[in-house]
Amino acid sequence: STGKINNVTRFHGGVSFFGWDAVVQQQFNQIRRQPSNPRNTRFSHNSSTSRAQQIERWKTLLQGLFSPLGLSENENDRIAPRLENEGRALSVPAIDRLPALRLEWKSNGRRLFSVRDMETVSSLTRVLRHSLRSRDAFEDGVLKERTRIARDMHDNIGIQLLGALHARDIPRKDALVREALSDLRDIVANSADPDKPLSETIVELRLEISELLATCDIALDWRLDETVTQPPPPQVSQTLRAVLREAASNVVRHSDATNLRIAITHDSVALRIIIEDNGRGFDSETVKSGNGLRNLAERVETLNGSLEFTRRQPPETGILIRCIIPINPIPNHDEAL
Repeated sequence: STGKINNVTRFHGGVSFFGWDAVVQQQFNQIRRQPSNPRNTRFSHNSSTSRAQQIERWKTLLQGLFSPLGLSENENDRIAPRLENEGRALSVPAIDRLPALRLEWKSNGRRLFSVRDMETVSSLTRVLRHSLRSRDAFEDGVLKERTRIARDMHDNIGIQLLGALHARDIPRKDALVREALSDLRDIVANSADPDKPLSETIVELRLEISELLATCDIALDWRLDETVTQPPPPQVSQTLRAVLREAASNVVRHSDATNLRIAITHDSVALRIIIEDNGRGFDSETVKSGNGLRNLAERVETLNGSLEFTRRQPPETGILIRCIIPINPIPNHDEAL
């Protein structure tokens, strides 16, 4: 039947139109479930296949509703369905990534399209457009959350597992693994203690990093000058952890250094961090392509901070990292998105 849609019910996983048979409802929900955002598919071929399937299902649904003699794609730029040629044709607007269509000669040429048919298609396109955009928003949220979890795992869990790997005694090894599991749960839950003082976070980081370096015979020179007492926003503490953990992890794995110097100064405006080692330095192309350092740059830039990596000037060897993290950052929305 092509009766006017008077009632629409949305339920988890689908949309139900009263007065429509189960086949039509199933076809509609297959269209809206198909991933419609090409940025959220892993391979471009899959993206093309998904879009082609959406288009084919949309045509199949209209074919089943109206049985037109002709159904073709066209280039109309209308935003609403329209009767044409005194009802011999019905023009269907494009819906996001679904193309505009033209239906000709209803019921295999036995009937003309009516105002009621146009209203049916209008209701259908309106709900479908809303459903596809809601699906896109959901997929974008999933992609951002996956990216956040992957970044936090790389920046925060790696150094703890590395410390456990190098720990000489079993109780300490077990404790580091338990801490890593606890942090992993926090990452998945996206939880952070907003009332935790910055000084406490820094003390924990110093203990964690010093223990890791000690197992690898790397001396730590830790300098701290603090004048701020209020807890910073959680993202500031998270970024500080990520910067120090990634730097220490890289020194252990790649630098062949015997000394690491970390100097932190902070006031009510910003955290300023200088990290130096006496290792073999780095290749500039490696820094540009590495996931860890790229993740750090994205984190800091999101908070409108800055992060620089340079070689130390001869006769010194190793790398020099300068980082500034605003204490009360105004998020860089372009970077965050």
